Amino acid sequence: MTKTPPFAGGWSVLPRVSRSFALVIRWLPRPLDDTVMVAYLLCRIADTLEDSRLPVPERRRLLEGFASSLEAGRPAIPESGYPEMYRCLMARTDEILAAYRALPGPARDVLRSRVTEMCAGMSRWIDREIVTLADQDEYCYYVAGLVGHLLTDLFRASGRVNDRDAETLAPLARDFGLALQKVNILRDLREDLQDGRCYWPRETLERHGLTAQTVLRPENVKRSLAAMDDLVADHWTYLGSALRYLTLLPASEFRVRIFCAIPLFMAVATVRCCQGNPAVFLGPHPVKIPGRWVRAIIMRALSLGSSNDFLRSWYRRWQTGVLDRPSPWQAVAALIP
Repeated sequence: MTKTPPFAGGWSVLPRVSRSFALVIRWLPRPLDDTVMVAYLLCRIADTLEDSRLPVPERRRLLEGFASSLEAGRPAIPESGYPEMYRCLMARTDEILAAYRALPGPARDVLRSRVTEMCAGMSRWIDREIVTLADQDEYCYYVAGLVGHLLTDLFRASGRVNDRDAETLAPLARDFGLALQKVNILRDLREDLQDGRCYWPRETLERHGLTAQTVLRPENVKRSLAAMDDLVADHWTYLGSALRYLTLLPASEFRVRIFCAIPLFMAVATVRCCQGNPAVFLGPHPVKIPGRWVRAIIMRALSLGSSNDFLRSWYRRWQTGVLDRPSPWQAVAALIP
């Protein structure tokens, strides 16, 4: 589908910063897809500023300046200090802001409120350590749980859910966002530590005799797997809430349900891939779900995503491991002394 200005620039850069999101957003109905694309890129710009290599005071200043320039003006965005894959996005901040300003008023109101809250929350967490699971939840709220509320607000503003449905979804919106973010924290431990960040709670690591400096050591892999078991158990509670969120979306809004179902079951599959897997700590690359699982998730979501009974049954089969085949890493883990 050909996209025209003012949204063409955003659509062209989207696959370069997130292939997975570029895959699922196409299922949204128009013009909601344009709005959610702009929302995603605004949040990604804020997240890139937070994660940049710039000094902490500079990052705080940039986050505040970005939030205050949504409606008018041009934020000061440095040309360097970001991972290479995000430089193309940061160089097109003006285009993304122009697309935001072209959105209808109700959509802009939602984005302005949520992006401003996100920037303020990220600013507070830039140099804070995640000590407890509650800390992890609060941090994840600003980078993802808040996005669950943002999407719910946009579904409501676009008329895809009515006021009554939106009020039913609201208590689960935070957990829907957290369910998608916590899986990244689980999977990307090694990569995050290499970048000087640790999102696994210090208390969880210490409970198993570990620190951020020792969790990746091969001799500690059994302890590390035990710490991951704790986080996986916590994660399933959020995935369950996310499933309830999905099943409460109107059955008539099939495209919206598909947009939510695919990333949710990708997250579920990723948790199953990480659970008991030493490669999270020892492998050369982040753990990813096999391509055949990705294709199966997409096809099942498309064919049966409107059936709540199917979604619940499918989720239970993942949770209980019925869908799992014997895993090579389970045999490897059993041999670790």
